[in-house]
Amino acid sequence: MQVVNREDMKAIKILINEFLATTEVSKEGIPIEFLKYLRKMDKKIEDGVLFNELIDVIEQKSQGK
Repeated sequence: MQVVNREDMKAIKILINEFLATTEVSKEGIPIEFLKYLRKMDKKIEDGVLFNELIDVIEQKSQGK
């Protein structure tokens, strides 16, 4: 399992865009569905602050659809 770090912004952007393109989910379901997506993609985010920031970004992008 590959650990995604804050320094790897390119991989993070790709993950977010792929998640948004392949997953239809309500705002409340984003955290759990993103965790499932990460597991499916064999990725892991150990930094809790980074994970919360990514959830916020995903929520903002999903509202902009």
